[in-house]
Amino acid sequence: MVAAIEALPTAAAITLQYAPAYPLARARAHTYQALWQHIHPQLRGDRLLAQGVQRGPLVARYLQALRAEALQEHTTTADEEAWLVQDWLAHDGPPAP
Repeated sequence: MVAAIEALPTAAAITLQYAPAYPLARARAHTYQALWQHIHPQLRGDRLLAQGVQRGPLVARYLQALRAEALQEHTTTADEEAWLVQDWLAHDGPPAP
């Protein structure tokens, strides 16, 4: 749901919050505006590189996967994210988006 909302132009995402015919979409858009847009991984690219992630597009893939984990509340600390990165490095990388 987050990816779908983020793919919308900003005006469309804001307008979605006021769509009376679509209460579920309205609720999701409100939750995105209030909460989901503010959730990001605690680790940054430099830390991923230090852990052994290869420089380039793979760093973005790891960051996207870490954000997905944070959105699902599977990780809440930088240490948990670092452990997850090490696990992914040992097992063919993060899950596909």
